Amino acid sequence: MNKKEHIIEMHDTWLVIDAIQGCTNGCKYCFLQETNDNRKKPEILVSPEEAVRLLFSSPYYEKDIPIHLFPGTDAFLTEENSQYTYEILNLLAKANIKNPLILITKCLIPNFILDFLEELTKKGKVIVVYLSYSGLGKKYEPNINPEDTIRNFQELKKRKIKMIHYYRPFFKENAEKQKIKEILAFVDQYTSISVVAGFKVKKGYVDKIEELCGIPEGEKEKCIEATSLWPKEAYHSLFDNKKGSHQIFQTNYCALASLLKKDRSPFFNTYECLSLNHCGEEQQKRCQLQAKKTLENVEKAIIELLEHIDKYDKKIKIEQNENNIIIHDSNLSVSDVAYLTFRLGKKVTLAYRKKSDKRGASSFSNGRPYLY
Repeated sequence: MNKKEHIIEMHDTWLVIDAIQGCTNGCKYCFLQETNDNRKKPEILVSPEEAVRLLFSSPYYEKDIPIHLFPGTDAFLTEENSQYTYEILNLLAKANIKNPLILITKCLIPNFILDFLEELTKKGKVIVVYLSYSGLGKKYEPNINPEDTIRNFQELKKRKIKMIHYYRPFFKENAEKQKIKEILAFVDQYTSISVVAGFKVKKGYVDKIEELCGIPEGEKEKCIEATSLWPKEAYHSLFDNKKGSHQIFQTNYCALASLLKKDRSPFFNTYECLSLNHCGEEQQKRCQLQAKKTLENVEKAIIELLEHIDKYDKKIKIEQNENNIIIHDSNLSVSDVAYLTFRLGKKVTLAYRKKSDKRGASSFSNGRPYLY
């Protein structure tokens, strides 16, 4: 695979700039195991200027879609990564884009980056930092320093930079109810929103299910088709009879909608809304108002959007129900229907996901969590 051809990609919630690939953090659950980019020194594929050019030339680019910087590494893993992050943020700011900019990290955010994020925030740029903090320890995250994460929480709050707690994945060591209670109590000092996720596996590293989860090899196919794998104790602790002000989401889309007070949430009244998320009353009211709006001529709108990304096929069949649009008989990918969902403001799913789709199982392919 030519990595440079995939620098700009559509993921479930956002458009990504995957211009640096490789990470030496060595987390045992890392999805980079599928491409052998885990435990590997970061490689810069193109200049910041070229990455921005590729972003703006992508057919998926829209002026309000969130943009996630560098899913194939940690933006602050090395000095070189941090400098590249600064340069690309500066270029995007100078272009005066309106897109929310997403950074996800386990590493210490350098002071010069914190200063710049604070400056951009004061100028009205939408910056959201996801801080990964799961209480797993060195067994699973050998090169992560929890003290760095704590400092990140403190600094982001002090500088009034928007943040979300990324709580993932769960194994037996962090699945206990008391452990979850302690972590959420700590996090609640800094943000009222957590995105929680189990262990996501793909074919390239599905053998990890037995080592890390104790799931027998015979369950491989079910695990690959699941959105994520969860110890039952952790799952039920988080999602059974959830009460309180802290919001818990399995869909990043809804977490961002709540944080940014957006009135369009395509997951409203879907399985994800009713079973996987616990949002606040304020967001529920916004979603209820949005749900009253109806889409006119959905089929025409979908055809036009697919033509825009050069993916329209006359064989396609479109099924509409109250809370979902289902695409049949198509060669579309999960990325394509994620784009349709964003543009339409209504959840679009594939009736059948191609086995070759490298994006893997997703809500947009009717994936569900696997509990063990």
